[in-house]
Amino acid sequence: MTTEEIPVPGTEAWTPGEWLIDPTHSQVTFTIRHALVAVRCAFLDFSGAITVGDSPEDSEVHAEIKTASFTSGFEYRDNRVRTFDDLLASGSFPTITYDSTRVTALAEPDHYRIGGELTVLGKTRPVDLQTRFIGVGRVAEYGTRAGFIAHTTLDRRDFGMTRDTSIVDSVKPLGDGNRLLGWTIDVEINLEAVLTTDPGKYGLDRISEPAK
Repeated sequence: MTTEEIPVPGTEAWTPGEWLIDPTHSQVTFTIRHALVAVRCAFLDFSGAITVGDSPEDSEVHAEIKTASFTSGFEYRDNRVRTFDDLLASGSFPTITYDSTRVTALAEPDHYRIGGELTVLGKTRPVDLQTRFIGVGRVAEYGTRAGFIAHTTLDRRDFGMTRDTSIVDSVKPLGDGNRLLGWTIDVEINLEAVLTTDPGKYGLDRISEPAK
């Protein structure tokens, strides 16, 4: 892929308009302790729309994740996580959604706090995303694009994911009461979005706008 112009990250003004998340150049991942180590997991099927206003306060985000696309790289475990009622229960709850309620610029340049509502297993809770704006660039035939990295930490119990098995013979305490599966989920989201008014020739291929 050749580039027409890639500005230095953070030096280009964020362009107002409608943007769609490109899932082929984005990742939704998280880590959670399983037994003795942290396991990195991902969702492979997601979509999202970003409406950028003239200021951060005028901007909003809507995103949707398909729970059946969960993967940890071990199919036996993945099937259990997808189907258990006290984990993702994808048969009953096929989507996870996030809707922003506010966007706040922070003191550090290109850093924002996105406040919003996360819905998992039918339970909606307030969740803040600590977000860094990477930059904007135009990629030949793929249009004008922007990048973000966002982080947050969740307690899975807040959303009804209460599966609880203890490691009773642990020599050294593991935290979380020696749970086989930790309560804490550390989320990292790497997003690339394309400007809908300048998608280039191929920029909107394989991109779908989430339902609202």
